[in-house]
Amino acid sequence: EHLKAFDDEINAFLDNMFGPRDARVRGWFMLDSYLPTFFLTVIYLLSIWLGNKYMKNRPALSLRGILTLYNLAITLLSAYMLAELILSSWEGGYNLQCQDLASAGEADIRFFGPTLNSFIHILMYSYYGLSVFPSMHKYLWWKKYLTQAQLVQFVLTITHTMSAVVKPCGFPFGCLIFQSSYMLTLVILFLNFYIQ
Repeated sequence: EHLKAFDDEINAFLDNMFGPRDARVRGWFMLDSYLPTFFLTVIYLLSIWLGNKYMKNRPALSLRGILTLYNLAITLLSAYMLAELILSSWEGGYNLQCQDLASAGEADIRFFGPTLNSFIHILMYSYYGLSVFPSMHKYLWWKKYLTQAQLVQFVLTITHTMSAVVKPCGFPFGCLIFQSSYMLTLVILFLNFYIQ
C-alpha cells in the first residue's frame, strides 16, 4: 500500500516534469512504473559497495576474456542500434529541427542524441576491445580523439536539445532542461578528464 502510494507520487512528479509518457511503450516490461529503475539502482549501488568490501584484501580478478567479449557485444549492439535509428528515422520522416511526440507516428523520435551516442560507442568499445591485445596497440593511434569526439557529441546534443527550447515544438520543457543539464555535467567531467 505504501509502496503503491510512493510509486504514484513519483510517477505524478515525473509525468508533470517530463510530460506524459509515450503511449507506444505502455505495458512494456519495467516501463509502467519508475520503481523497477529505483530498485535496480539501489541493488547496483549495494553490489558496488559490497563488492569493494569483499575485494578489499583480495587480489584483483582477471577479467580479460569477459571484457573482450563484453566490448565486442557492446560494439555490435551499438552498430545494430545505429542502423535501426537511421532506418526508422528515415522511414518515419524524422524532422531534424523539431520532432514532437505526437507527430512521430511509429518512428523513434529520439534520433539525434542516440544516433550520435551509438556511433561514439562503436568507436569507444572497439577501442576498448582492441586495446586488450598488445599487438594491436600500435594501431590505436586514434585513442586521443575519442574524448574529443565524445565532447563534440555532448555539445551537439545540448545545442540540438536547446533549439527546441528556443523554438518550442511540443516537447516537454522539463525534459529538455533535464537532458541539457545532464549533458552539461558530462561536458564538465569529460573536459576535466581531457585536460588532465
